[in-house]
Amino acid sequence: MPIRDCENNVKLIGYVCTNVEQIDSDPVGIRFKLITNEAFYSKKKQQNIKNSELHLIKSWKQNANFALNNINVGDHVYVDGKIHYHIITTDDNKKIRNPEIIASKITKLNRKDNIDNSENNNTETEINTKEEATAVS
Repeated sequence: MPIRDCENNVKLIGYVCTNVEQIDSDPVGIRFKLITNEAFYSKKKQQNIKNSELHLIKSWKQNANFALNNINVGDHVYVDGKIHYHIITTDDNKKIRNPEIIASKITKLNRKDNIDNSENNNTETEINTKEEATAVS
């Protein structure tokens, strides 16, 4: 497969499980954790299996401002972005690769009690940045 046919693209739908935390100020950067669930039937175990995953989401600029002002614990959100590995070196010189999602789009999936997007009066509120997030803390 030629390398030009490869793409680092992640799409997640889940629930925000931590407060949105500001990590940078110029440009504005944020992080929060998102929990996703999957369920499937295991023929081998003859039972339904449920699995939850926790994802660290980071974003900057317009997405960060949107998240700081509109995203709360318990909100149902859609995140479009890419996987990035933050490398940490331990005291004993071991390198640990921690995955994080760098969000290029954050959409709050509305319920009746959530904010209303009066501009187009649909069921989503979103910010989409086309610029690449390059800062990683």
